[in-house]
Amino acid sequence: MLAASPQAEKARSSHSGVGHSCALAAGESRSAHSNEWQTCVTQTHERHRKSPGQLPLEKLTTSDAKRHENPSNFSRKISFDLKLALSRSVENMKNIFQFITAIAAVTPMVIWATSEPSSQPEHVSSFACNALALSPEARKRHFEEVAPALLKVKKSTRELPDGYEFEFPANKETYQLLTEWAFQERLCCPFLDIDMRFDREGGPLWLLLTGRPGTKEFIKEEFARAMQ
Repeated sequence: MLAASPQAEKARSSHSGVGHSCALAAGESRSAHSNEWQTCVTQTHERHRKSPGQLPLEKLTTSDAKRHENPSNFSRKISFDLKLALSRSVENMKNIFQFITAIAAVTPMVIWATSEPSSQPEHVSSFACNALALSPEARKRHFEEVAPALLKVKKSTRELPDGYEFEFPANKETYQLLTEWAFQERLCCPFLDIDMRFDREGGPLWLLLTGRPGTKEFIKEEFARAMQ
């Protein structure tokens, strides 16, 4: 087997961590210094085994070096960040609570203001039929066509404490005439309460005309023909 060259032996010695002190000088033969070279290598390895050393701080990054020098600084920074975030959350919750409290305080006042009855007096129409509230065409049909048609099919009249009710046959044609008449009548006589109902079990159709005190007397005079 061929002996390694002095340069190769020197490279192996440097790579193994022994150092230039134990490498063969260029041009020297290994056989002439084998004992001295072996002793140097053995001593150097022994020193490395007993004292491997620590990683120098200058080889670390800045943040690693700071943690290596004082690990508690990093923990204190995290604790400070958490306290700051918690403080901001508490402040936000206080603001939200104050906003909700303000809304709760204002809402009853708004409800009270809206539920307070209006101080303006209710408009009260006079007991008079305002035929001009209808257009000429609607007025002609209401008084000359629909009202006479209903008088022809009226069956009976019943007196009520505050008005009258009139009985009609419960068919589609009469119901349509009554709804048309009621829609126009509420325009020319707005003081009237107008209702219609069907009695159960196939009973008749009723038209109810009532209102505030004085309405009953007006109906008796104005609807004299219907009272017969």
